Amino acid sequence: MEVKWLLAIVHLLGMAIGVGSVWARGRALAGTLDKPGISRVLTADNWWGLSAILLVVTGLLRAFAGYEKGTEYYVMNNFFNLKMALLIGIVLLEIWPMITFIRWRIAGGRGQAVDTSRASLFSWVSTAQAIMLVVMVVFATGMARGFGMG
Repeated sequence: MEVKWLLAIVHLLGMAIGVGSVWARGRALAGTLDKPGISRVLTADNWWGLSAILLVVTGLLRAFAGYEKGTEYYVMNNFFNLKMALLIGIVLLEIWPMITFIRWRIAGGRGQAVDTSRASLFSWVSTAQAIMLVVMVVFATGMARGFGMG
């Protein structure tokens, strides 16, 4: 029982960190992208990465390691499948910004200029991802109450 509770706590904290950090990243990308501004983007991006680790690890354990309702319940639940579709969307949207921010880190570490020409696009992506996370919460709360079956 304690493990189930701990996994739920960490999963929910991961969600809170995720929404806050990806939203902050989007706002930072929409702001001034001088050295402190880029630092704000990359700090928020680090927190976003931490939340991804927390969410994926605890989510896999909760859904497929027998800590919650059981694998069959999840894979047969339409709300779970919608949550997973949103997760795939978030991951696909993240590929380009992730590669870009790795390049920013490398360039900054070498003292080179950072190409911020796609910042407004990545700000939009971050906002879309934050909204998708909130919608995932809607599906998760419904699923927890038995909605989405059949």
